[in-house]
Amino acid sequence: MPEIRNVGVIGAGTMGNGIAQVFAASGRDVVLVDLEQSFLDRGVASMTKSVRKMAEKGGKDPAAAESELKSKIRATTDIEALSSVDLAVEAIVESRDAKLDLF
Repeated sequence: MPEIRNVGVIGAGTMGNGIAQVFAASGRDVVLVDLEQSFLDRGVASMTKSVRKMAEKGGKDPAAAESELKSKIRATTDIEALSSVDLAVEAIVESRDAKLDLF
């Protein structure tokens, strides 16, 4: 099985940004995609807060943890950015119509 180096996550909500954070923490490059920049901004802010909090609890430098996270994640509204990923994960709103539109 080929190694998964680049991951795409579609949806920057609670589930999507959590999935993206875990993949980034495991060393993968992540492309996080959502419909609006504001959704992406909120997702990245949530991940940043989480990673800083974990760093503080672990006695690590929160700024360094944030920098490392941000170096692994590219947030975009361009779904075409997923064309180069090894694995894509769908984490959009639980709506049949939205999922059908996506796929």
